[in-house]
Amino acid sequence: MDQIIVKSLKPDGFYEKAFDIDTEDYGKFGEVAMEVMTRAVEEVVEDCKKRSGEDSTVSPPFVKHFFSSFGPIIWAFERSKEEDVNAHYTTLTELALRNAGYCNLSSLVNKCTDKLRDELDELDESELPDDGGEFF
Repeated sequence: MDQIIVKSLKPDGFYEKAFDIDTEDYGKFGEVAMEVMTRAVEEVVEDCKKRSGEDSTVSPPFVKHFFSSFGPIIWAFERSKEEDVNAHYTTLTELALRNAGYCNLSSLVNKCTDKLRDELDELDESELPDDGGEFF
């Protein structure tokens, strides 16, 4: 059994969880990564259902909990390769949701991500807060 870490940036930090998985059951690390990322979104969805009191994954209370629990991008890596970003497997959260069978939630995440991207594209640099540093 190997430990694979799944991470996602969320509003107040990172979602991070380790999953034990037999990597010999898979051909490539990408397959292992998608399996553990799928498990991660399944766990987050179930937790959000409990916290929101909603079974519908597109209800406003559920969606609010989901977006505070997970970000638009998810990645996985072997515990021993955390510092080697070239060994990380990254995908859109919406793809892991679709893989887990949450197609409606996946579509909603896609629409919200597109809307945010469009809003950011329309921002003038003068509208952005000056934090005293450069992002890149």
